Amino acid sequence: MKQSQFQYFEGRKKRKEMYKAMNDEMKKEIEKNGFNEKFTVLRGKFDGHEYQFDGKKLSKKTLVIPEIKLSECQIQILYLSINQYCLTQQGFIVQEFVGKILKTGKEVYSLQVGDFVLGRDFSQNCFKDIIVTNQTNLMKLNDKSESNFINYLGNMSSAVLPFELIKNIIIPHHLSNILIIGSGVIAMKLSDLLQKKKIHYCLAIEDTLYSKYQSFGYNVIKVTEIDLLLLHKIDAIIDFKNDFKHYKNLDHQLIYIHLTVLPKQKSSSLLSPNKTHLLPNVYGHASFIEFNCSIDNNTFFNDQKEVSSMVRPHISSVININDNTSVEDSLIRQQEEDETLIVSL
Repeated sequence: MKQSQFQYFEGRKKRKEMYKAMNDEMKKEIEKNGFNEKFTVLRGKFDGHEYQFDGKKLSKKTLVIPEIKLSECQIQILYLSINQYCLTQQGFIVQEFVGKILKTGKEVYSLQVGDFVLGRDFSQNCFKDIIVTNQTNLMKLNDKSESNFINYLGNMSSAVLPFELIKNIIIPHHLSNILIIGSGVIAMKLSDLLQKKKIHYCLAIEDTLYSKYQSFGYNVIKVTEIDLLLLHKIDAIIDFKNDFKHYKNLDHQLIYIHLTVLPKQKSSSLLSPNKTHLLPNVYGHASFIEFNCSIDNNTFFNDQKEVSSMVRPHISSVININDNTSVEDSLIRQQEEDETLIVSL
């Protein structure tokens, strides 16, 4: 086994051990409290209160979570608990999640009931931390400050993005040399999947993180080492930083992928509609597009107005659950496989 492969598997082993500790903690909680089919409230675990959220403020009452009914999937939330930080107008953090899968289909990319969206907080690297927020508040944030809006969306999760990149872009285009720019969880997940599928990739990260990511077993380079010699060897850039200075002088054709907020994407002949599952009527969710970089790409990269609309929030989604397995086992198995269950209310 090559040294890089050994480091990769050692790094993956460390992450699995961390996930397993989290999952064991959750399983003990489930075993202690059991399941209650009628238990559909948000319970404040830290202060002992229950809350009702009307989209503007939280009061100490019971909040009933509605059943989610779609043709593809039907989920009933059985148990959620929130902490003391829930008393904000922008959302609250859910500390535990247990749901019952009533019906499953192929894949579910978005679930929504009213104004509520529920997704995992990737910064915690654990499916037990879920952000519940109200779409109206997101739009208020957007009206006040676009940067605040973007930062808030940046905490919403996207387990499905790496899968969709591979399924809808990388495999159909027969891409075999991928440059990933970024050091976040999604970039790491994408690198893991490409490694499994034996697709060559290179993860470009900040100089200060180089040693850490190398110890995880990833094939990494420093962002500052990106040059035309390297770019001539690749056929796709997947950019989680949108930092164009490293490759604005490209002189050959390749596929460039970035993320942009919907529905604020500006019209341009250079931007083609994406080929993934869009999330209609869900304000603030993001998707990705294809952009073919040709020799004449100065117009695109030098258009600051166009560039300013490119931000990187994430897709909120639900990935497959086997209906023959209990939900807690599904959650634990998915997390141990570095996958994520995400529910959008």
